[in-house]
Amino acid sequence: MSKTIILANAENGWVEVGFSFDWEVIEALREIPGRRFLSHNKSNLIPSGQIQNFKNLLPNWTFVDKTVDSRNKPLKIYIENDSFYTIPEYQPLGKKDLRLNFLRRPRDGYELYKFLKSEGKEVELFDKVKNVPLQFNQKATLYPFQEDAINFLRKNEYSGLLALDMGLGKSVVASKAMEEIGNGPFLIAAPASLLTQWKNELEKHFDFHNAEIVTAKIKKNERKKAFENADVVITNYEFLKLIPIEKQFELLILDEIQRVKNWKTQIAKAVANIPARRVIGLSGTPLDNRLQELYNVIDAIRPAYFGTMRQFYRKYIVQENGSKTTYKNLEEVYQRLNEVMFRVSVEDVKSQLPQVTKQTIEVPLSNKELSFYREMVKSFDTVIESISHAKVFACSSAMKMEDLNVSSKEKELIKIIDDLEERAVVNMFYKKEVRRLEDLIDKPVFCLDGDVKQSERSEIAKEFEATNDGILLMTSVGTFGLNLQKTRIQINMDLEWTDSRMKQRLGRVHRLESPHERVFSLILMSEGTIDKYIMELIEYKKELFEITIDGKSENQVKKYIAGELEKEMRTW
Repeated sequence: MSKTIILANAENGWVEVGFSFDWEVIEALREIPGRRFLSHNKSNLIPSGQIQNFKNLLPNWTFVDKTVDSRNKPLKIYIENDSFYTIPEYQPLGKKDLRLNFLRRPRDGYELYKFLKSEGKEVELFDKVKNVPLQFNQKATLYPFQEDAINFLRKNEYSGLLALDMGLGKSVVASKAMEEIGNGPFLIAAPASLLTQWKNELEKHFDFHNAEIVTAKIKKNERKKAFENADVVITNYEFLKLIPIEKQFELLILDEIQRVKNWKTQIAKAVANIPARRVIGLSGTPLDNRLQELYNVIDAIRPAYFGTMRQFYRKYIVQENGSKTTYKNLEEVYQRLNEVMFRVSVEDVKSQLPQVTKQTIEVPLSNKELSFYREMVKSFDTVIESISHAKVFACSSAMKMEDLNVSSKEKELIKIIDDLEERAVVNMFYKKEVRRLEDLIDKPVFCLDGDVKQSERSEIAKEFEATNDGILLMTSVGTFGLNLQKTRIQINMDLEWTDSRMKQRLGRVHRLESPHERVFSLILMSEGTIDKYIMELIEYKKELFEITIDGKSENQVKKYIAGELEKEMRTW
């Protein structure tokens, strides 16, 4: 049997391998990364860059090489609406571009182009962005730190993460980038509660009136047309799951970019496949719960910046037996982020903001409440169930105890409100508690929860701030983008799971252009409940954020062990 292999050029940088059937050759082919077998004509293809590797695996075979070397030809990258391809077929130089070439999302094509240019390679880019000149009729006046932010974007070709704390004008800086780029089309993706605010900000600061809000409220047969025709599209993340994106954009702005922190969600997958030359991410809280989320946030802006996810885990995350998670090299994470992130915290610009006075009030519970609480958490089969019900109870025991008219925490809140002679915002997680407090508070009450239509929320906020002593009861629907800087008192009826979300609550009143010299934030904690452990968890996540995002010393971080809360609850 002949031990000869013939190598011949196939299309787009592939090489066809011709040989008389032999298991030794089959096994060697299986070792070649990216090898293809075409069943229709029984042919084997390997990437042209793998020829020498293939030869090394078969030292006793004779090769007749009929391929033509195309390595010195310019590489052309073509961006499609859902992927990219190269001519000739690109052979990766290392792990970074290997991942880009493997995933083949549109953004990976743009990133591969930038990577090869930086390596001095001859490469051309072809996409279908139809440049549309846009007229911004006035220039916004920026604060000095906002000028620094736009300078950062200029140096990075108007791409990067703007991690300005809540209330520091991220949307104004991003809009300034749109104005300087000049040519659209642009796509702005944001939480549903912020769409109108984006349109209003463009009109107020730039006298730009050609942005169109496109959501699922538009008739189904008109959605695609509206999306395709608008030069500046403002939409919510959920809508991106409903419509195939057939348009390519000059710039994609991802407001509250932490919405893509979990790559497994449909929203994250939809965002990853949007063809856009540049991406600007906005978030005061880019790191919420776990360090892994930061990988996904940055990947949406600059694909493969941290390499593969496996490399990221290996370098920065320690997992033991599946039950413990700790982190390492966090200061290195901060150093690497500096290239792609511009960070301004409220501490950096505190002279331009009201001072904040925070106070935690521990509310004693009655013996009846504590007894019920202990029995309740023991009654569930799983720890997750116990935690879930314990958190509801900690907000207000009356939500769990049917024979209790008013909980101890509700009594404390009412006492505080009765002593106030001004407006206050009261935040909580549960809609049920909003409705309870609405009946208990003897003052003008305004409610923002999931039952309130999106179109009505801004008007409710305006009506509240027009009062002298109104109380705004609000769930998480109002914690993104709502401007309540005329109010200076914010009260937490319960605790969120992270410091980032607690900051989002406070950020509604602690904002630029506030007329107050000081704002006040109160936290009500139920003694003897899960509140104590949530507060410890908040502190841990706060330290993780400060190290990776703010660059504070890693020496102070607590190596929080996932599962400690669950272990504690098992003893109750």
